[in-house]
Amino acid sequence: MKLLRWLVGLLGTLPLFAFDAQADQDIPRSSGVITVRGEPHTYLAEGKGEPCIVVGFAPQYPALFSTRLKQHISLIYVDYKNSWDALDESKVQATTLDSLVEEIDDVRKAFALERVCVLGHSTPGLVAIEYAARHPERTSRLILVAVTPFYNRELTETQLVLAGALGVTLLFDFVRKWVS
Repeated sequence: MKLLRWLVGLLGTLPLFAFDAQADQDIPRSSGVITVRGEPHTYLAEGKGEPCIVVGFAPQYPALFSTRLKQHISLIYVDYKNSWDALDESKVQATTLDSLVEEIDDVRKAFALERVCVLGHSTPGLVAIEYAARHPERTSRLILVAVTPFYNRELTETQLVLAGALGVTLLFDFVRKWVS
């Protein structure tokens, strides 16, 4: 019964992800490289309207946001250096919340934006929240998608119990190792 309710809920969301080839062709796109703190950062911008920096792993997001959303918001995806698949482990260890927040602001400056919308999904949403809290004068909007209000060991353990009850094990194996 739980599985059936989950499937019905999932099917109900399909119109949000439906691909409309003609409408998608009308979405303006640009890509390139910007320099932030002396480092090259690739980017993709797509959509119409208010510019919005998407915080997180850039290759993951373009396919997830609907054409309908892109008709109203210009999404800017930037692959943040040293936060994913970095070549130098010492640079990864030097990456902090402070450095990620300032990197967002450096991206804003690189696009010559006085104020910007910031969108964060899941854990990167916490970085978006921190950016908006530190720079309210530079933040036009904050969009959060499935962001946990806080992240700590107790919450992680609760998620593991729930995942086990639902029969989801592989997705949380990495978390189990972290909690242990």
